[in-house]
Amino acid sequence: MNLWKKYIIMLIFTFSISRILFFIIHNPTQQRFSFDQILYALLHGIRFDLSVISYFSIPIFILWILSYLLRVSEGNIYSYINLIIHNYGIMISIFLIMVFFIDIGFYFEFNSRLNYLVFDYIEEFDTIFATIINVYPFNILLLSMVLLIILIIYLFRQNKYLMKNSSTHSQVISGKSMVLFFVCMIITIRGGIQDEPINLGSASISNSRFINHLNMNPVWNLGYSFINSFKGADDKKYHSIKITIDNAQDLIRENINHTKTDFINSQYPLLRKSIYPQKQIQYNVVIMIMESFFSHNIGVFGNKQNLSPNFDQISKRGLLFSRFFSSGTRTNNALSSILLSFPALPRFKSILNDDQVEQSFSSLATLLKKRNYDTSLLYAGDINDDNIYTFFSTQGYDNVLGEEFLSDTAFSTSYGVADEYLYDAAKGIIRDSKTPYLLTLLNVSNHQPYI
Repeated sequence: MNLWKKYIIMLIFTFSISRILFFIIHNPTQQRFSFDQILYALLHGIRFDLSVISYFSIPIFILWILSYLLRVSEGNIYSYINLIIHNYGIMISIFLIMVFFIDIGFYFEFNSRLNYLVFDYIEEFDTIFATIINVYPFNILLLSMVLLIILIIYLFRQNKYLMKNSSTHSQVISGKSMVLFFVCMIITIRGGIQDEPINLGSASISNSRFINHLNMNPVWNLGYSFINSFKGADDKKYHSIKITIDNAQDLIRENINHTKTDFINSQYPLLRKSIYPQKQIQYNVVIMIMESFFSHNIGVFGNKQNLSPNFDQISKRGLLFSRFFSSGTRTNNALSSILLSFPALPRFKSILNDDQVEQSFSSLATLLKKRNYDTSLLYAGDINDDNIYTFFSTQGYDNVLGEEFLSDTAFSTSYGVADEYLYDAAKGIIRDSKTPYLLTLLNVSNHQPYI
């Protein structure tokens, strides 16, 4: 038992150091925090740390129970228990190092602690890995992670600290000690003796989002968000909403019931027909979807580095929405929202790559085809990514074209071809059009890696 006690002490120390490193790396320079705020976040975070450590302790506790019930008296069995705990500790250490470094990179990209969204990228591992290798600081983080894992394995193999003075008989525990350990493990897993176990709201200790993030444990957050990412996890929350379906439908109808709107089907309460007597004009429509075109890089939204001079000029002549929010965290969410008005539902995969969806929806392309428009979607990357070709080919687009349609000599990255070649191809489509057209463009140059 003494060996696992040493592991517990090491894990508490490791979690605390990682939290300090997180503060040093990610602390926004424009915000100043008092010493009391930082100290409270570090101490409060131990609550999440102990919960994680207790989950890690479950296999060890089961091992102790088996050895106790079997009443094994031979000394050799405790040597095997020592060895199992030692190797288990190595696996945990490697796992924690990977989580800590991934969490640092994840926060750079999403400004959020590591959560279930990381699993969305597993299917694109080759592309993500290419991005990590080529983009700073992710390549430095990867190299540091590998070197630290090698160092940890070396230290464990040398039996430093943990195996020192851990005799085989030190693993023998009494029944009373086992019960006490079990009680402590349950309490710390729950985060205390309060009515409800700790949850995501337990991390809200300040008005500062960063301080709340600081006291989180990335391992706990990853596990908690993953478990709650399943559809059934929200059933209790939905059942607690004190409104009937009929009342909810009436409320929505009331808010969208504009002049000259008729609701035409009781089975589809939001299906409506809007009457506009104005003369129909067949405008040509070009939709440019800018990948990773962050507002904080745009001059008209306050950036002083002159990164978007042309966009800033266009914004003065057009209509600029300054309170426009993304419907999701992935490009496939944006495509379904922009082109089909299909919302990005939290914890559900995008409709683009849901293999259960094989039907046509009311897309913008479908509506314009009824007016005899030519409809094309031109993507600077691989049209098989995220099922783009298969999905949009059934959603009213006559042509769904990808990087193969662009110049063979075009500069490209792992995500696709540079923007200028995409727009050159778009000019050709526009020039050759004989009828009104809908042309949808999706670029990739703003997406890492840039080289």
